[in-house]
Amino acid sequence: MKFRVPHESERPPLVELLERAWPEANRDDCYSAIGGGKVRVDGRIVKNPRRGIDPDEIVEVGDVITDEVFGVPEAHELARGDEFVVVDKAIGMPGEAGDDPMSPIAFLADVLGMDRDAFTPVWSMPPHAGGPWLCAASPERATELARAIQLGEISTAWVAITPQFGLPTGELSHDGLRVRYAAIRMNGGLTELQLMPEFDALSEPFEIAEQLLELLAKTGAPVLGDRERGGYMVPGGLRLRLMSIYDDDGLAEGWVPPKGWWPEEPVVPQIEHPTQPDKKPTAIRPFKVSAKTLEVMRAGHPWVLPDRDTSDVANFKVGELVRLESPDGSPGPYALVDGSDEIAARLWSYDADAAREFDDEIAMRVDEAIARRAEQFRDLTQTDLFRVIHGEADGLPALYVDRVGPLYRAVLVGAAAWPLRELVYQAIEDLEPQAMIIEVPHLTDVRQQDELPGARIVAHGAHYARPGERVIALEDGLRYWCEPWEGIDTGFFADQRDNRRHAVELAKAGKKRWLNLFCHTGAYTVALVAAGADVVSVDISQRYLSWLDENLSLNGLDASHNTNAAEDARTFVESDARTYDGIIVDPPTAARSDAGFWSVHKDYEALLADCFRRLAPGGSMLVCRNARKRTPTLEAIVRGAAATAGAKITSLTAAPPSSDYPSL
Repeated sequence: MKFRVPHESERPPLVELLERAWPEANRDDCYSAIGGGKVRVDGRIVKNPRRGIDPDEIVEVGDVITDEVFGVPEAHELARGDEFVVVDKAIGMPGEAGDDPMSPIAFLADVLGMDRDAFTPVWSMPPHAGGPWLCAASPERATELARAIQLGEISTAWVAITPQFGLPTGELSHDGLRVRYAAIRMNGGLTELQLMPEFDALSEPFEIAEQLLELLAKTGAPVLGDRERGGYMVPGGLRLRLMSIYDDDGLAEGWVPPKGWWPEEPVVPQIEHPTQPDKKPTAIRPFKVSAKTLEVMRAGHPWVLPDRDTSDVANFKVGELVRLESPDGSPGPYALVDGSDEIAARLWSYDADAAREFDDEIAMRVDEAIARRAEQFRDLTQTDLFRVIHGEADGLPALYVDRVGPLYRAVLVGAAAWPLRELVYQAIEDLEPQAMIIEVPHLTDVRQQDELPGARIVAHGAHYARPGERVIALEDGLRYWCEPWEGIDTGFFADQRDNRRHAVELAKAGKKRWLNLFCHTGAYTVALVAAGADVVSVDISQRYLSWLDENLSLNGLDASHNTNAAEDARTFVESDARTYDGIIVDPPTAARSDAGFWSVHKDYEALLADCFRRLAPGGSMLVCRNARKRTPTLEAIVRGAAATAGAKITSLTAAPPSSDYPSL
């Protein structure tokens, strides 16, 4: 062994350091090694087990042997699948399979109810390491899983604590192993790293943990507790453990490090910074707006729309908290400066306490937003596609946060979100410590940009997704591919959840023939086919139709119950002679196709008239509109289309977004 002494408040005695490094031995073994001259401190033999050892001294231990038997391990099963199990390995338990019938691994198989003669770890683990450990029901299955990991068919993410890295993200490589890393936490001279290993070649035996330890030691930052490569010997075992394991077939398991994972005592030398005098709190400055602006805001409008009386936003910081006041000095509410061409500032509060206690107010509003979604959070095993924070409607201006399968996706639509975001993300991490959070800026119209805005990773959490990778998310037990990494559209509109459920109820009640216009990636189609319906799905984008097919396949649904048509919806409905029990019409605001330019303002009523002609007697139609203009009303357009088609409407019911998308 070779390790370094940490910088703790009191010098640890030599025997305690040896016990930390050698958890598979007992105290007598440690005393015997020290008394037998097997232990050197900075090159000198030390035989006094109670001697306090200074920080940064190097402890080396020669060849030592123990006959101590670990005993029967506790079998904390973390996950189980096709001929494999993930167990929570205890620190001190040997991490290699052997022929000894009395080995802890054989006893572990007994406790798990598996064949002790065939039970095989997929990779070896150091005895002083703990945490999730992948084991197989047979040597053949272990080899198969090891190969799948090395080929990239199964991905793993690891977490480690090392002395501070120079760069928070990057890539390391050594001896056929490449590792993308990212700092999750940096504090007190330490860095908690998330490690995403990739392999250049197959190798046997598969020793991924040892490879990661060797790689980090080569960079000059050995993992805390690495007893072979000069790591700082902290209590509590090696600070390297499996964080998550996942593949494209639905395997997605992640685990949070245990309490005490981050060292309580100092480890590396601490740099003392000169103390700074306490800064006085920044005064909240006035921001001039017109009297009319204050009037409409008192009536419920959440934004300051710039006019000739509005202060010059160039004189304020982006996201600055200000107090609105009219030209004559009459006070208004507190707001956050946004500074875009359309919105000068966004309402924060009429309450002075909510302005003075800004940070606490943010945390409270996040808690309230999450509490409003208690129904959505109640069963994430069935639905994990929903909105968590809906901007101004949840009191958090310009910030939208969605749960998209295994991660949280924040979209910033205005600069007013800047002072909120970090505290919002922290509140989400407090709710779900293993959460992965990504952030997408949407501060300008994507149609005016050369490329779509890309996401940055805010918190890696259990790391269920690599940058650019699709993720699988759930709605009512059905699985959907989503693309969360760029732009605004992830490929799924969760605001239609309640409307999809209503369509499913109609299908189960006997309405079996459906037309899904502007079908996008086919969320309605998947839900309806799963409910026993036959669907015709129309979209001008072949990419979206292929995505729809993938969603059907992902759920094991019979694709023969869906017919794709890569056409302009207007052309299709005009030429289609069939009738349908149900029609979904959810068009974009504007689009261009071979049939000409589509505008929801000019073309919608004519399209709906054709839809009424295709709707069977007693049929149902969902009609949606995405547009700023409120006149004519959607109801007026629908009634006009029905009259044109000679159809009688027996009932007309509002179909608003689901409850996690509240409206002001």
